[in-house]
Amino acid sequence: MKHEGHSVPQIAKLLKRNHHTVRDWIKRYQEYGLDGLKRRYSSGRPSSLRDRVSSAIHKVIDSSPSQYGYPLAIWTALVLQDYLKKDGIETSETRLSVH
Repeated sequence: MKHEGHSVPQIAKLLKRNHHTVRDWIKRYQEYGLDGLKRRYSSGRPSSLRDRVSSAIHKVIDSSPSQYGYPLAIWTALVLQDYLKKDGIETSETRLSVH
């Protein structure tokens, strides 16, 4: 589109992308050709919340919830959520996981 005379703002509008993204694409194409436009995957920024949740769960998961004041024999997502909240970690039951 750029070679056809379209401006960066026109291309961005047509492709529904930010003009910074279009400029980046053009720059990568000019430097590396088509290889520069291949998708590069990134795991993204590491989640400090995920690390805190995982660490807190690992500390208690092999113990009985009764050791932490809960009248239960096994941990549930809601009980873990409550335990984490008392430890200053806000999360939802659907976001709990241990790897």
